[in-house]
Amino acid sequence: MSWNRNQQIVLERYEEYTWGGPIFQNQGPAYVDGVEIVIIPEASTRVAEFQAGNLHLVPDVPAQDVVRLSQAPGVSIVEYEQLQTTYLGMNTTKAPTDDVKVRQAVAFALNREEIVEGANFGLGLPARTMLHPDTPFYWENADEVAPSYDPEKAATLLEEAGWLLGSDGVREKDAAPLVLPLWVINDTTTVLQAQIIEQQLAEIGIRVETTQYEQTAWFEAARSGEQVGYIIGVFYDIADILYFYFYSEQIPAPNRFFYAVPEVDEWLVEARTSTDQDVVRENYYNVQERLIEDAPAAPVIHTLGTLGVAEGVEGVEVHPSRWLYRLLDVSLANS
Repeated sequence: MSWNRNQQIVLERYEEYTWGGPIFQNQGPAYVDGVEIVIIPEASTRVAEFQAGNLHLVPDVPAQDVVRLSQAPGVSIVEYEQLQTTYLGMNTTKAPTDDVKVRQAVAFALNREEIVEGANFGLGLPARTMLHPDTPFYWENADEVAPSYDPEKAATLLEEAGWLLGSDGVREKDAAPLVLPLWVINDTTTVLQAQIIEQQLAEIGIRVETTQYEQTAWFEAARSGEQVGYIIGVFYDIADILYFYFYSEQIPAPNRFFYAVPEVDEWLVEARTSTDQDVVRENYYNVQERLIEDAPAAPVIHTLGTLGVAEGVEGVEVHPSRWLYRLLDVSLANS
C-alpha cells in the first residue's frame, strides 16, 4: 500500500474482510487483488487515458463526451441517478439580490429544461427545489409551489421591485442598471450553464456579468463574502444538507447566501436533534417551503452521474451515494 499526495493511492485486498453488508453480493474479501487510484485533475486527460486502455474505471465522465464514448469500442458508460443539486446561489445581503423580489424573479426566469439539454446534454433532471425528490424528507408539495419557467411572472416581480425596462433592454432603478455579477468555476458544463442563464436573464432585463475561476480560486474568492450570484453544485445523502447550507452560523461558508432567518434556524436544529420522525419531517418540510419563498437559491438541475467502464470489468454497480462503495462486487474478466 502506498500514497503519493495528489498523484496516486495504491490499496491491497484485506484477506480477512468478510462483513460487506446486504447491499453487496460478495461479503468479502474483494475479488480484485488491489486498487490503484490515479489522480488526474484534467477531465480531458482522464478521458484520453480511459480510451487508451490505461484505466478500468473513470468517474464523472464529462457530459459532452458521454454520447461519443457510449458508441466507442471497448468501453461503456453507466448513467445513474444521484442526490445532487446544481443551483444559482444569491447573496441575500448584496444588491441587487438583497431584494427577495429580484431573487424570486431570477428563479422564475430560468428555463431549466433548456439548461439541462443545452449545458448538460440531457444528463439530468430540472431542479425546482434544493433537494432531489428521492431524498428522505423531501417535501412532496414542493412541485406545486416552487417556481417554474414563467418570464412574465419574473418581469412582474421586477417591476414591483421598482426595476423598469430601459431603452437598451436592461432594467433600471434610480438611474442604475440591473446587473447580476455571476461567479462560476471554469469547467465546460458550468460555463455553458452560465451562458444559457445569461441569455435567459437578459430576456427579463437583467444583465449578467460572469467571472470564471479555476476551482480552487473560486472557493477562495467565495470565502470573501463579496459574491453576489454564483453557480455551484452539491452532493448529499439526507435532508441535513439544508442545515449545512442554510443555518445562519454557517456564514460565510458554506452558507454563501448569507441567509439568516431565526425561524429557519430553529427548524433546522429541531430536525437534527428530535428523535420523533414526524417532528423531523415537519421541520424539514417547513424549511423547504420557506426556502422557496425566500429564494436564496434558484435550483437548476439534479445531474445524472456518469461512470466510464472498460471492457472486461464486471460487477459494477454504483452505490446510491454515488460511490463504487468498497468495490466488493467488482471483478476483472479472465483474471
